[in-house]
Amino acid sequence: MQRHPDPTQALLIICLLAGHLFLRTKWRRGLLLVAAIPVLIIKNGIRIATLTLLAIHVDPSFLAGNLHREGGFIFFALGMLILLPILWWLQKKRNAPARPQQTTCRRRRIGNAFCRKSPFALKAC
Repeated sequence: MQRHPDPTQALLIICLLAGHLFLRTKWRRGLLLVAAIPVLIIKNGIRIATLTLLAIHVDPSFLAGNLHREGGFIFFALGMLILLPILWWLQKKRNAPARPQQTTCRRRRIGNAFCRKSPFALKAC
């Protein structure tokens, strides 16, 4: 009997990998991982409810059929669709400026010449 990989573990590993690749700070990576836990629980709840309702209303063989054994990819994709907006939000939060930065430009006009501007200047005065 061939053992298929567990979609729950795969989704958790994908979250770790996505956090490492797309998020810079450790607390954002941790937040993505913590957000994945309720998503995994909800995803498994949806899987159980779906299989149960199909077994009750359609055919009891759904409880031991292909959807139960090999249908994990469908619910894995559902979990990914839920986690992608969270990852996008964490990335977007990273790129949003907290406050405008001040320039440190110190150019002064001396006659017709200008003195050197600071190497840390963000824009010309």
